This record gives sequence, C-alpha cells and structure tokens, in this order.
Amino acid sequence: MLMVDDIADGGASFKYLARKLKELGAAKVGLYVTHGIFSKGLETLKVDIDYICCDNLICSYINRQSISDFNNKVGE
Repeated sequence: MLMVDDIADGGASFKYLARKLKELGAAKVGLYVTHGIFSKGLETLKVDIDYICCDNLICSYINRQSISDFNNKVGE
C-alpha cells in the first residue's frame, strides 16, 4: 500500500493512516511525498511506515541518507 501526498510536515496523519491500513490487512505501507518537512523527524514514523520516498526535502535536519537509513531500517 502506498500513501501519496504533496507534503509531509510532522507526519502524524500518515502514521495513523498507516496503522489503520495495517489493521485492515496491508502487509507494508509506504509514503510518497513531493515535499518533506518531517518536523518531528523520521524516528516517530518507523513503527507504522515501512518506507518513504520524497522528491524535495525542505529542511536541514533530514537528508537523503536519513531517508535511505529509514528505508533500510538502520539502527534497529
């Protein structure tokens, strides 16, 4: 299952939607956004979202390596 949106700020909406989708049977849930702010960081999304794709990061505290580490579950 893939959630698609134009922007992710804190990510709470995506986190709760992903949790619900998994309750309904989705094996994996990904997030694709064109613009990522991720003001709460990526750590809060790890439990519910399996992978993230983002075209434009609009912050200095998250970078492409952060997204790659998230997707590869580095640090678990």
